[in-house]
Amino acid sequence: MVHQERQDEVWAQRHERQDEVSAQRHEHQDELSERQSVREAVGRRVKLTLRRKVQLEVKGDKVESRVLALASHRAYLLTARVPSK
Repeated sequence: MVHQERQDEVWAQRHERQDEVSAQRHEHQDELSERQSVREAVGRRVKLTLRRKVQLEVKGDKVESRVLALASHRAYLLTARVPSK
């Protein structure tokens, strides 16, 4: 009985690790697609030194999500697309 409980515990830990790896993989893919979409918006040949999500305050207390991208010659403030799930 103790052996079965140990096997169940090991299986649960392994399953949790697989879920964590899967979540990290999805986050990495999302990050890559964000980078690609920013690169497409500013141009593939433009070397960006900074890419960050920022909150822009507009009209009092309203806040919008934007992407700030800096190149050596220009600053880009892009509208952040929110993926629908």
